[in-house]
Amino acid sequence: TAAQKLINIDHVSAIIGGVCSGETLGFAPIANEKKVIAISPSATSPDISTKGGPYIYRFAPSDALAGKVAAAYAINDLNFKRAAVISENTDYAQGLRKTFVTSFKLLGGEVVVDEAYNTGVTDFRTQALKIKNANVDVIYVIPQSAAPGLNILKALSDQQIKAKRLTAEAMLSRDAAKENANVMEGLVGFEAFFQEDAPAAQEFIQAYKDVYHEELAYPFYMSNSYSEVFLLKDLLDKNNGDTEKVRDALDRLKHWTGGSSSDVSLDESGDIQWRTYAVKEVKDGKIDSVRTFTLE
Repeated sequence: TAAQKLINIDHVSAIIGGVCSGETLGFAPIANEKKVIAISPSATSPDISTKGGPYIYRFAPSDALAGKVAAAYAINDLNFKRAAVISENTDYAQGLRKTFVTSFKLLGGEVVVDEAYNTGVTDFRTQALKIKNANVDVIYVIPQSAAPGLNILKALSDQQIKAKRLTAEAMLSRDAAKENANVMEGLVGFEAFFQEDAPAAQEFIQAYKDVYHEELAYPFYMSNSYSEVFLLKDLLDKNNGDTEKVRDALDRLKHWTGGSSSDVSLDESGDIQWRTYAVKEVKDGKIDSVRTFTLE
């Protein structure tokens, strides 16, 4: 409905979004039909690569990569072999679940518990008890947002489960970590690497703080949104608003720098070419970097 208004009433040439995978896949057919460019800063479902269509692009790498990173870290760095997975029934979470489970098994691990829940569920005692009885080494928690993830972590703690908790970028909100320090302590997550100390990134981060007087909750994704404004203006100006020509330029985009981003290239699926992830851990209410992880 939102896309229909933007395209058919407001007559926009381009859309920055959607934020999540479900909304992006939901409006992709309308954008493609009307030849409206859409660039998502944060939608990560692998389905966008194959089902998004010719006018859909994204600056966020696919969960097909992020799930592999989580599995490789659990097996190779932590030497864990028995995993439990608890995931929300959304495009985003299920994309991560599928790639993690497949990769974990290929690397010699066993997924002992694989539980999914519907959006809106708040009681996770049953799933936590099942995980406790399975005696796993590691638990991969994949919510759509921080709120259900916190309920899951609380349920695991209530059952006194000691297994290491891993998660994805949706739970790595700086606000959530600050406000729920005890619940999230020791949680390890993975997000696309963002070089926050680069001059352009530093300028953006400081400008955001000056205006909103707060830290960036999701620096990588928020930087993407900011940079996409610059990219779209540049391409629309150069091509006199012709979205077919803008699409052709995006298909050839290599090593673009603008906004707070640098060296952005898109592949044949319209996805950003990205192979480096940051491993993050929550300590004392802050999200600290553990190391970077580059896929071969």
